[in-house]
Parts: sequence; structure tokens; C-alpha cells
Amino acid sequence: MKYFTGIFSRIEYHYHKGLRLLLLKNFVHYIQNWVKLDNLRIKFTDTKPTLKKVYVKQNSIKYFCLLIIVFTGSCTDESFLIDEVPNSDIIDDFGTNWPLKHNAYSWDGSWEPTTNDFPLDGLYDEIYFDGHTVEGEASPILPPGKWDWNITSLLANWRGFSNSVGNFDLLVDFSNQEFGWRLNRNIITGVDVTSHLELFYGSPGTDIIDLGLQGSFSSAGNPIYGDPANFGDGPDMLRFRHSHSATVRTGSSATGHQHDNDLVIIGSAEVLNPGVYDIITTSIHTGPGNDLIFVNNWERAAVDAGNGNDGRTDTLDTYDGTDIVVIGGNARDFRVFGGNGGDLFVWHVDEVNQQPNTWLGPNFFGGGAWGNALWSDTGVDRLILGIPSTTRIVTSPGDAEQGTLLVMIGHNYETVIDDPTVHDEAARYYITAPPGPDGQKTITLQYKSISGHVNTAYFYITDIEELQIGIGNDAKVFQLDDVEGTATLNPTIDAITNIPSRSRFTILMDSFLK
Repeated sequence: MKYFTGIFSRIEYHYHKGLRLLLLKNFVHYIQNWVKLDNLRIKFTDTKPTLKKVYVKQNSIKYFCLLIIVFTGSCTDESFLIDEVPNSDIIDDFGTNWPLKHNAYSWDGSWEPTTNDFPLDGLYDEIYFDGHTVEGEASPILPPGKWDWNITSLLANWRGFSNSVGNFDLLVDFSNQEFGWRLNRNIITGVDVTSHLELFYGSPGTDIIDLGLQGSFSSAGNPIYGDPANFGDGPDMLRFRHSHSATVRTGSSATGHQHDNDLVIIGSAEVLNPGVYDIITTSIHTGPGNDLIFVNNWERAAVDAGNGNDGRTDTLDTYDGTDIVVIGGNARDFRVFGGNGGDLFVWHVDEVNQQPNTWLGPNFFGGGAWGNALWSDTGVDRLILGIPSTTRIVTSPGDAEQGTLLVMIGHNYETVIDDPTVHDEAARYYITAPPGPDGQKTITLQYKSISGHVNTAYFYITDIEELQIGIGNDAKVFQLDDVEGTATLNPTIDAITNIPSRSRFTILMDSFLK
């Protein structure tokens, strides 16, 4: 009996010793994983619900996950997944539930690839993906682009890019899966970029092209004169302060729409003198998906948030969703095209430092700006004017005085084309559009501030259904009738007050995945 008792005692001793070693080993593995996550800004305590996944409370998760790691040696976010929400490419709610908090892969939490999504097809350049030898040295690993000047000048374009602009860092998650690229610019405060940006073709993953708070992009990107600057599919991020004679496509129906929610921040948040602008003669095309665009201090420029066929104003992108465009600072003679879906345009009009005897005269389009795209958008679009909610609406030019907003359709309505853009299929537009199939017309507005410092002169909105005056809790929402040219207060429609903050997303741009 003592013999068997001794055997069982030795078995029990070795069992507990082995268990303790296993627990210690797995605890070390847990700490290592935690450090990896911390390096990527992805701790379990920071995990938030996204469009695709709903998680239990995080305070419970971190202890539950600790137990899983201790006993099994691993714990991923799938370990505490408790529900799946159907995937949705289009969020049509004016952004009241979007953008969401960022995750490990995208600025708005919209893209969360699974193991089956890797490796991403098209993440690397077709030639420079393996470090093969070029002129006696290992070639760089590069994103898709035009990195050779010709077959006899290998990597000449890349050398010019890297010397003038910077290099690319590959984005890698904690499972060592590669999912995008970040521009590592040569000058921290900002780089000045011209045609070099045309050499980068973009990837299907997350591309972060941050030229810096003082960065600039000019004289490039218009496919009429040269190669386009196009970042392709994926939740891309773009920032620069200055630009002129430039065109950028952060997304396009020609390059993919699987997860193409883009963030764009251009111009500066500074208060500029009258008649001074950061962004001049520039077009931004964000393509499919749900896009957020902040633009300050711009003149003779355009934002296309959802035109189709690579940004043509006569086509709507089928895969475009809710877009939000927030305009601040000095703003004059600009265009905004919402494309498909219900879009939100916010103009902080009272921020303008207006030159005397000048007009502002922008054009807002709920859909496209030419042909069938003028009146075929089925989404409900809203224009928010950042002006006092006490601003009085008038319907006759003779009643337009300080503290009023004129809303009307001109008595002698005529179709008017913007002649300078008529030959550019990605820019052409009507100032006042041909009447729609139900008699819809472009509505004319004019705002005169109570202080007298802003007088927009006439500006124009086409195929926009709602007008909001004010951005605070006292804001008012009016339904627009573009047949009669009237704005009717509707207290049953909720005002939108949670307008995305430029400063918040500037901070995100500075810190995301760093």
C-alpha cells in the first residue's frame, strides 16, 4: 500500500510541478503578447465595438483573457467575440453613428480584416517586392508604383522620390500580417511634393500619405496633363496644408470599393487675413465608401466625395455612401459634389475673413453636377450653415439685409454652365442646372451676417433636400422644395450637433499606428 501511495505522491508532485511550469511559461507568453499589443496601440482594454464585432465589457475581458492565456497560451480578439453584425458598405445616417473610433487597421474602425484576408493581393509593387539585386545592391521593398524611369534607368524614379519626399514604412499588425503603407517623409514639419506623388499607385490596404502640417502638393495629378495621383482601395489618410494646380484621388471606382473609407485634412486651422488661401485650384476625389473631408482656406477648388467612373461629374458611384465635408476658414468659389447616398456638408460661413467687394459664390451638389447625375441621387442630403440659428430666412432679394438668409429660385430661371470647366469631365458643372424630371431647379441662397463682416452674394445648391441653420442645440432644420424654391421649418427633424471635429482628427492623424 505504501508502494502505491508513494507512486501516486510522485505522480502528483510531478503533475503540479509541470502545471506550475506550464502556468509560468504561459504567463511569460502573455506578458510578451501584451508588450506587442502595447507597441501597436492595441491593448485589450482599448478594444471598442466596430461595425463588424460587438464585444463584452472590457474590464471583464482583460481578466478573462488573462485566464485564457495562462491555461492555453494564447488569446486573440476572437476569443471574446460574442456577436457578429452584418457587414455594411453604406452608412446612410448623416454620420450620427459614424465615424466610429479607430481600430488597429483603419482610422474609423470600418476595416477589420480576418486571417483569410491575408496576404493582401496587390500590396507590393509587381517588380520591387522581393529585394532582388539591382546594380549590385538589394532593391527596396516598395508599394505599387512607377519606380523605374525606363528599362535602362532602374529605380531612377524611386531615387528621386526618396530624395525629395521620403520612404515608405510597411504597416504590420501584431500577428505579423502586412496591411498597408505609411509615408515616412524626409522633413518632419512638411514636404513639398509635385509630380512625385503620381509615381505612387496606392495599395488595397491602409495608405497614410501625410505630407505634414506645413506640407504642400502642387502642379500634379490631373490626368488631362499627366499621370493621376490615386491611392486605390483601402481606408486611406491624406493631409497637406498648401496646394495649387493639383488633383488627388484617395479612392476611385476604377481601383476598388471593398473598404474605401478615406480621411482627408487639407488647408490649415489658422485664421488667415482676408483674401489669403492655402488651397487653390485643387480637386480632391475620395470615391466610394464613407469619406470624411476637412478643408479650410480654399479658393477655386473642389471636393468630389462620390462621383463615379473615376470621378466624372456626370456619373454617381454605385458604392458611394455617406460622406461628410466640413469647410472652415476663408472659403470662396468652391464646389462640393456629394455623389451617391445621403451626404452632409458643413460650412462655417462666419469664419470667413472676407475681402471688401468680393463674392464667395460656392456650389453644392447633393449628387453629381452634369447630365443624369444632377438629379438621380436617391439619398437625403443636408447642408449645415454654421451661422446663428436666429438668422431670418427671406425669399426676396429686396428683403436681404444683415442677419438674413435668402432662399429662392430666380424668377427668370435659366440654365447656366460654368464655361472654364466645360471640357474637363471630372470638373464641369452647372451654376444653375437644367430642370429635373419633376421640375426641380437649383436653389439660390445669400447670407448676410448680423455683424456685416460676411456677405456671400449668391451661392447655389442643387439636389439637396435639407437645410440646417446653426450647429448648436438650438439649430433649426428646414425641408427644401426645389420646385417651389422654399425652405419650410420642420421641428420633427433632428438637428445634427455632433459635427466631426477637425482638431480631433488632426490628433488622430499625428498618432495613428505610431
